[in-house]
This record gives sequence, C-alpha cells and structure tokens, in this order.
Amino acid sequence: MTYTSESAPCEDLTPDLPTIANSRKGPHERMPVAHTMLRELDANFGRPAAERRPWWTDLRATLGSTAGQGGLALFDQFVVSGASFLTTVLIGRNCTENELALYALASSVVILGTSLQLAIISVPYSIHGTRLPDEDRPGYAGSTLAHQLMLSGLLATGMGVAAFAIAWTGGTVISAATAATLAAVIVPVLLKEYIRRVEMAHLRVAAACRLDAAVATLQIGGLLFLVYQALLSARTAFAMIGVACGLAAARALWSRRAGYALRLANVGNDFRRSWALGKWVLAAQAINAVVGSIVPWLLVLLRPTTAETAVFSACQGVALLANPFLLGMSGFVGPKAAHAFTAGGMHELRLVVSRMAWFISAVAAMFVVVMLAFGEQLVVALYGSQYAGRGATVCMLAASVFVYAISLAPDLGLWAMERAELNVRPRLFGLAVTLVAGLVLVPSFGVLGGACSFLAGNAVASVGIIVIYRNVVVSHDRSHA
Repeated sequence: MTYTSESAPCEDLTPDLPTIANSRKGPHERMPVAHTMLRELDANFGRPAAERRPWWTDLRATLGSTAGQGGLALFDQFVVSGASFLTTVLIGRNCTENELALYALASSVVILGTSLQLAIISVPYSIHGTRLPDEDRPGYAGSTLAHQLMLSGLLATGMGVAAFAIAWTGGTVISAATAATLAAVIVPVLLKEYIRRVEMAHLRVAAACRLDAAVATLQIGGLLFLVYQALLSARTAFAMIGVACGLAAARALWSRRAGYALRLANVGNDFRRSWALGKWVLAAQAINAVVGSIVPWLLVLLRPTTAETAVFSACQGVALLANPFLLGMSGFVGPKAAHAFTAGGMHELRLVVSRMAWFISAVAAMFVVVMLAFGEQLVVALYGSQYAGRGATVCMLAASVFVYAISLAPDLGLWAMERAELNVRPRLFGLAVTLVAGLVLVPSFGVLGGACSFLAGNAVASVGIIVIYRNVVVSHDRSHA
C-alpha cells in the first residue's frame, strides 16, 4: 500500500493496486483486469457494514483515472518544458549572446546524460519493476539508484576533467568555470529526472507533478532573483537549476526511502538485466538522433548558402511545438502499457495500446490541421518576416510529427513486451530512406525537399513498427488459440 505523508513517515514503491496478486500468476493464469476489479468489489460488499468502504473508493483504486492520469502527465510535461523555455528566455533577454550559447552547449550535455539514463536505467525499470514480487522490488530499485549515481558520477568526472583541460589549454568554446559548474550540478539534475521516472513507472503521476512543480518554482524563482541582482549568467543559471533539482530530489527520495534497498551483491546482475533491454532502447534513440540531424547537414553540404539550414530549423521549431504532448504521452503510455501487460497479459496490453494510439493519433491529426491553417503565420510570428512563404515546409514537418505519433503507442507496446530489438530495423530503414530521399530532393528543392525526405523516412519507420507490433500480437493470439 502507498502511504501518504499524513499517515506514515515514508512511502514505499509498491503501487496501491488490487491486481498485484494477479500479476504474480503466469501469463495463462492471469485474469483480465476487469474480472479482478469485480472480485475486489464483491469482496468489499461481503464485509460487515462498519468495515465496508464506499464503492467508488475501490473502483478508483482498481482502475485509477486513465484520463486524469494522462492529463496530469501532459500537465507535468508542460511544466518541465515551460520551465526550460522560460530559463532560455530569461538568459536570452538578460545576458549576452555568448552566455546564451554557453547555456545551449552545456544543456546539450545534460540532454545527453538524460537520454543515456532513460535508455539504460529508467525504461528497463519501468518494465521490470512492475513484474517483480513486492519483496524484490525495493532491491531492484536500490540497484537502479546505484546505477544512476554511477552514471551521473561518470559524467560529472568527465566534465571535471574537461574543466581542468579547458583551464590548462585556454579553450574558448566553453569556459572552465561553466564546465566545472556543470560537473557539480549534473548529479542532482539527473537524480531528479531519475526519481521523476520512477514515480511515472509506478503510475504515481501526481507525485511526479509535485516534484516537477517544486523544481520549476525554485528554478524560475531563483533565476528571477539572479536577474534582479544582475548576477544571471550561464554558470549561475546552471547553479540555480542544480540547487532546485537537488532540494526537490532529496525531499522526494527521503519520502520514498523505504522503497529502496541497496543490495550490493545484486547491483551487477540487475545492471545486466537492465542492459539487455536498454541497449536496444539506446540504439533506437541514437538512430532517431541521426535522422533528426541528416537534413540540416544535407542542406549545408548540398545547397549554396547556409540560410536554408536556418529556414529548416525555424520551420522544425514550429513543428516541434507538439513535442511536449508527445513526450508527456510517451512518459505515461510506456509505464501504463507495462502495467497492463503484467496485470492482464496480451489482452490488456492490446487494449491500452489501441486506445492510446487512437487518442494520440487524433490529437496529432488536429495539430496537422492547425499547421495547415496557421503554420506560416506561426513561423513569421516566432522567427520574423524573413521566413514568410514557408507554409508548405511547416506542413510537411507537421505531417512527420503525425506519422511518428501514430506509431508511438505500438512502439511502447513492444517495449512493454521486452521486444525493443524489433524496433531497430524499421528505424534503420527509415534512416536509409531519409538519406537517399534527401540526396535526391535537397539539391533541387532545398528546404521543402529536405522536409519531404524527413517525412518519407518517418513514414517508413512508423509503418514498419506498426506492422511488427501487429505481427507479434497476431502470432501470440494464434499460439494461444
């Protein structure tokens, strides 16, 4: 049971779900979640009147509020994205261009660390953590916490060495002071992100929202104080971000301390378990990163001026306005699918993936319609009149967002089944299509050709993922007919 701060001094990592006993059964013995719910409600009605709970309490505890959780997940992502956006705006408006560039470069290191942590630690935990018996879950959580601290420690050491090398050689790309500050703050920043993902893995979306809201409040409040004192810079901004993440993460970790049990003998074996899945997630992320960078580089290499690269980046910036929605849904649907597969097998997983795929696709389709109507106006409003006449490019990139969105839930469904390796091949095909189409279209059509090649590659990858997911589901149904 999950205890609140009012009823107990700490909380553990055990979700308050009546389907835990059901999840310990074999795949063929599990009952659908709906049957488990009815059994729990019937047991409640059989209690004496004085001990009977209101029916809506059991219903809410069993099913939760998927719509409410999804809405909270989106709100949480908008809080995170909004805090990042406001931080960039404050630095851009109150510091020099050089400071903004330093902040962007340092942020790329944090993004790299977050991506590594997500692939090899957080995603495997969201899958494996839901399938362990209650008594084993704290040990696995403790191991993943040890993995997280080791990863962030390695990154911090690397940045410390870089700071020393910059100071020794007099490098000018990034200051030694900024590198040293980043080395100090990357540990609390990644720790906060780790705790957030653990909360999401157990579908404690409200707890993740509280954590991110606390960080955003401390971070933006601290940055405004630095602005008032005329002390804001890339280095002081990262120091404030580190303080905000450290305070919020320490409080959250302390409140959940009963859910972590460090067993040194299991740390190595648990890492191998996580790596078996995480390596494929990491490979998929690496391919996506390459796909995202192909078109800008082709524009630089195959077109006479670099201005078209700037145009593509501006149009892509408008299309990526959908990113908070996609990131929020990804952070929610992944754990939701893992819980469904654990509790109800393929039947429940298929229901979750199908419903979420339709919802995500519908929202993405509405986004494309908005971009068709107002995409060019948004580019001009955000980046200036020099980007007028680029509505077609924005529409192609918005369509790329749509074709990516339709495969998001099936993609996460394969993760939940621990079949992440199946997603790598269609992504490689998509990468090849993007490159070949870009080599053909960019020399003649410039930015629009690059957007079309990006759309083609994403479409191939998404169709491949959907087909593979469907084949896995059909194969499972036939083998259990």
